[in-house]
Amino acid sequence: MAAADHRDFTTEPAELHDPAAIYFTSGSTGDPKGVSITRGMIASNQSAYAAHWPFLSQKPPVLIDWLPWHHVFGGLDNFYKMIWNGGAYHIETPPHPDHMASMAARIRDIRPTIHINVPYGIDLLLDHLDRSPKTRAALFSRLDLIFFAGAGMGAETWQRLQNAVAAGPHGTGTPPLVVSGYGATEAASTMCLGHQPADITSEIGLPLPGHAVRLAPVEGAQEVRFKGPNVAPGYISTDGLSPLDLDDAGFLCTGDLAQAHHDGAPERGLCFDGRIAEDFKLTTGTRVKVGALRHALIAACTPHLQDVAIAGAGRDRIALILFPTQTAIDQHTRENLRRELGDALANHNTAMPGSSTSIYRAVLADGPPDRNAGEITDKGHLAQSRCLTNRADLVEQLYAAPAQPDILCPDTLTNTD
Repeated sequence: MAAADHRDFTTEPAELHDPAAIYFTSGSTGDPKGVSITRGMIASNQSAYAAHWPFLSQKPPVLIDWLPWHHVFGGLDNFYKMIWNGGAYHIETPPHPDHMASMAARIRDIRPTIHINVPYGIDLLLDHLDRSPKTRAALFSRLDLIFFAGAGMGAETWQRLQNAVAAGPHGTGTPPLVVSGYGATEAASTMCLGHQPADITSEIGLPLPGHAVRLAPVEGAQEVRFKGPNVAPGYISTDGLSPLDLDDAGFLCTGDLAQAHHDGAPERGLCFDGRIAEDFKLTTGTRVKVGALRHALIAACTPHLQDVAIAGAGRDRIALILFPTQTAIDQHTRENLRRELGDALANHNTAMPGSSTSIYRAVLADGPPDRNAGEITDKGHLAQSRCLTNRADLVEQLYAAPAQPDILCPDTLTNTD
């Protein structure tokens, strides 16, 4: 029998520009695109995290991760955060009401030190904590941080989260830090992180150490543009890599909007302000900033409104499809809820009477946004365009003359204040 052919097996040293993975953009506002993720991008992201949140390296984190791995948030950001800091990483099934029993059992067994989630997952967790004191006590027994990102958090979820954190119990003696952040697939997930307790849901913090954010004027708003070592070399195409959308200074054009959390002081932190692709113009030429208006409407309709789809492209006025919170639905008749929301919208119009902010008409949706029909993304974000497309008949009713009985007309209501 011939002797085996033994050869030395060696690999080339790893380089920063070596490709490590391909992740696809979520497709929230356009077709998904494959992004080339390099070793250097991952290392840059995690070393910046460690500098921004030094407690990660001071005490190895323990995370139960239930975010899907086909997005960079769970499959790349969370996964490598544990590897970089020597943490303990426990995998659970992605957020779904049917999976909460398993998730809760894991929380009671593991007692995590950090909880990282999208708002949809946090909402499911809060529902369970309300029913299970044992799970609540286990979750807060040594929790240092609650981090949410990926989508805007509704007013009711935000208030419930604040109440839950304040109530504890706090096994460490102090409540966990609640922060948010902002990122994109093209940046190996994270671009901005909070470093102090968030006081509003849109707060995204400051750029990662060693990276830079530029706020570029775009039609009366400010686009987030990002530069740093964790920006991808390009999109995957049949001809190799196709370039990212970079401006003249080499900053990644994200298509997202932001503003200073404190007027005139962006160095104190930024707030997410919507997506350019979701904004539209009325027939008068007035631009409607959907993200900013959405936040204003949810605040005006607190605590009754979970989310809202904003119509008006190709029209002369703004109309809404309202998605009430489950609590509001449970505690009010439909007529009473219509009256409460109608009064809130009338007050909103008084405070914000401009054509780009005042509401012409609104209607209550018959149910929540349909996740199976693509109206909610995997991150829990309302897919504005898909929602309006799926409910085109309802949008037509909003603008029909005369208004049908179920249509709210805020400007015809008496302001109760």
